[in-house]
Amino acid sequence: MIEATIPEWITSFIFILGVFVVALVSLGLIITGRSYFKNHKVGIILSGLVVSWFVIILVLISNGIFHLEDGQKSPLLLITLIIPIAGSYIIYRSSKTVQQFIFSIPLYWLTVLQVFRTGGLLFFYLLVLGILPAVFALPAGVGDFTAGILAIPASYMLWKMKKHARKMAAVATIFGIGDLVVAISIGNISSAGSSISTTLLVLIPTFLVPLFLIAHMFTILRLQKNKL
Repeated sequence: MIEATIPEWITSFIFILGVFVVALVSLGLIITGRSYFKNHKVGIILSGLVVSWFVIILVLISNGIFHLEDGQKSPLLLITLIIPIAGSYIIYRSSKTVQQFIFSIPLYWLTVLQVFRTGGLLFFYLLVLGILPAVFALPAGVGDFTAGILAIPASYMLWKMKKHARKMAAVATIFGIGDLVVAISIGNISSAGSSISTTLLVLIPTFLVPLFLIAHMFTILRLQKNKL
């Protein structure tokens, strides 16, 4: 079985990474509520939504909801990717309070989140193990790693309010979105989904990818308003 060929340390790493990202995002939301927005309740509520989302995905994984037979395709992975992104935008557009809160978050916090995507190098290892197809692993690995690297100078320039910081952030964001769109598209037409469907690696397309896209979405909204 495919899941038996995936080293245990990889699934453990993905789980720990997911928990760490959730903790970091939740802490950031709570800090924003207390220190920048002056309304801690909003930060706590949004933090609770992120934690709940993560827990729901873990429950679905543990119950084998995403399980696919070898080569089988299912719209479920795509649905679980689209729902949180659409939901985040709807909440943003329907609440002035949430809009003000999002604009209170230091912009470099949104871009620095993408640095975690340097972990895309893991796709190359999964390719070597024969778990992921080359048609997915190569572009996804290169794209994610590059997006993560670009996020470093973008975040630093925003933090220090350097000249051309907005341009650098825009480049990093556009590239980051493009990379994820390509990876999602290839993943849906290749066997990549079925290769990881019975392991915690499903956290990547069902939680981490939509979270990165949500951060990109809010970064674009902030850049359009010329707000650093």
